Amino acid sequence: WLVFVPLESFISPTYVLVTMFFLYLGWTMVQIPLYALGADMSQDYHERTKIMAWRDGLSLLGTLIALAFLVNDVERADILRYLALGVVFFMPFTAFILFQQNYSLMDKKKPVQKQEHSSATMRSAFKSNKPFVRTLSAYFVNGLANAIPATTFILFVEKGLQRPDLTGLLLLIYFACGFIALPLWVLLSKRLGKAFTWRIAMVLAIIVFSGVFFMTSGNTVLFYIIVIASGLCVGADLALPSSIQSDVIDIDRLETGKDRSGLFFAFWGVATKLSLALAVGIAFPLLDVLGCAQETCSDFQSIVWIYAGLPIVIKCIAIAILWKDPVSEDDHKALQEKLTV
Repeated sequence: WLVFVPLESFISPTYVLVTMFFLYLGWTMVQIPLYALGADMSQDYHERTKIMAWRDGLSLLGTLIALAFLVNDVERADILRYLALGVVFFMPFTAFILFQQNYSLMDKKKPVQKQEHSSATMRSAFKSNKPFVRTLSAYFVNGLANAIPATTFILFVEKGLQRPDLTGLLLLIYFACGFIALPLWVLLSKRLGKAFTWRIAMVLAIIVFSGVFFMTSGNTVLFYIIVIASGLCVGADLALPSSIQSDVIDIDRLETGKDRSGLFFAFWGVATKLSLALAVGIAFPLLDVLGCAQETCSDFQSIVWIYAGLPIVIKCIAIAILWKDPVSEDDHKALQEKLTV
């Protein structure tokens, strides 16, 4: 509430820093168990993908609801107030459901086993679980490739297309396409495997983003097509990587005899935030060097190279890292047989 509906008499850089710090601290405390629960809810190779798709699909639905306000030209301050009211109403409600579920599953006769997550324990996760390292590396690099155009999207639309009025609509279309395509990626992964399907999605994204090089300033028709096609690809980037991550955690479970899903998804969270931060640290200094971080930027091609060229190169690296499947369906079946012995 304090971030979305700030106290006007207290607004300052310090106010923003403190409130955003606690907002992201709280969200991290939500995100890590949210992802870890997705891995724990099922041991089935394909059902895990469905669970991740449901979770990320509902997250996209929330994003679409927020963007719907932008498209309807609601005042920004009112939008933030409505969203804050939604959080204030729904967050305690969902927390109550989780408390109830946790209480009903608790076995009071069996104390909860505490696990020590020392630096040595964290290092062992990287040393002994190579498929985890490969999955995390591909996720981080691909996340960086996605974060750069996400970071520069508004600048591209405003200064490249010169259509700032379309920002909200284009974002709504992008996330709507991601929401619609999620079930299709789940079905495709069941036929072709998770890693192979993810690679297909990345290759398609590269092909689609190559279309930006054929654009001219103000060419909105082609950009609509690119937004729709790239939005269809984003569903795979949401559900499949975390499903693969759930499978590689089983390798650690077999080797250590412990369930350290929280630890592994904590690394996942770090990779997510680091890719977003690094995207800002790369994109905006480059734009500044090219003279496109100012109010006026006449060089459309400079923006194109940062918005599309750099992400394409980085996504190619992600594909190379993921060229070998971390855990295939047969590998996972063998893992589950050993775990159930």
